[in-house]
Amino acid sequence: MASIALIAVIYAALVILVELLEVNSSIHGLLSRHESWPVSQVLLLLLFLVVSLGILASRWKIQKRRESAARAAAEERAEQLQSVIESTTDFIATLSADGDIIHHNQAGGRLGDILANSSRPMANVADIFTEESIIEILDLGMPLAAREGAWHGETVIAGDGRSRIPVSQLILAHRDESGKVEYYSTICRDISEQKQHEEQLRSLSLVDELTGLHNRRGFLQIAEQQLWLARREHRRMLILFADLDDLKWINDNLGHAAGDMALVRAAEVIRQTFRESDLIARIGGDEFVALAPESHRSDAMSITARLKQKLDEVNSKRENDFSLSLSLGFSYFDPDNPMPLEDLLNHADKRMYLDKKAGRRSSA
Repeated sequence: MASIALIAVIYAALVILVELLEVNSSIHGLLSRHESWPVSQVLLLLLFLVVSLGILASRWKIQKRRESAARAAAEERAEQLQSVIESTTDFIATLSADGDIIHHNQAGGRLGDILANSSRPMANVADIFTEESIIEILDLGMPLAAREGAWHGETVIAGDGRSRIPVSQLILAHRDESGKVEYYSTICRDISEQKQHEEQLRSLSLVDELTGLHNRRGFLQIAEQQLWLARREHRRMLILFADLDDLKWINDNLGHAAGDMALVRAAEVIRQTFRESDLIARIGGDEFVALAPESHRSDAMSITARLKQKLDEVNSKRENDFSLSLSLGFSYFDPDNPMPLEDLLNHADKRMYLDKKAGRRSSA
């Protein structure tokens, strides 16, 4: 707008000059006769110039005030944004290409507590993340952000001692005018509660609610992993299939509460018989299964003896209106002649059925 006003002033001045010059046919003639310009026209020209300069000065001041107001508003917005960044519970930082921390906020919540109480200097990502997370950030996250603009993943922030917080991390690459990555920014959000909920849901989906043992899904999932390791590392395993005898009679005559108690007591007996590292599950109404890695075929006899001893101890207390007894069947995983898990379970189930039919119960 200022340039348009200036052009208008120049144009007006030229018009006046042309009118003055038209008094004579040429500038030379005008000068040769020593004729003067009319005073009124000169004053008019000066007035035009003064008014135009006044308008330009006024417009310049208005523009400067607008620019100043815009700068003040921008600074206020920047301060507000900085206040948000500083007060958030997220950890926000700018990073160099080597992972050096250029600037970071004072994160709140548990993240802030761990970082504030850390004895490490927070000069590099290596100062605040676990070793596995450092590798993931430097070797995967930042290269992908440089190539694609952003990377998102889950890492773990570590404080002093054993303090660990899982975080959802976003890394952004920021480029200069030439397109070269100038620096990175990262935002880390505490997802501890989310992970706890996920673990609870996972546990609920893999654990039998009544006995606390693994359920069928949990057993099959973990047993397949154990079987894969046994094949790869040439390990032997023993599988027990156990059936709680007379559960239907207990439910029909003593009630389902007594039946539930019988299942809980049977689960406890089996748990006490096997090692802590063994896999134990309730896979059906009255069916239990146990997988014992690094066990030989001959271990079945000692396991049977321990089970009978534990059952004798429970029944001798006479705390219930029923006696616990289990029918047992074993199958053996031989790495030299491997079998699928389903076949191992079917083989143990058949042996258990024969044991039940023969009346050879493990009971008092």
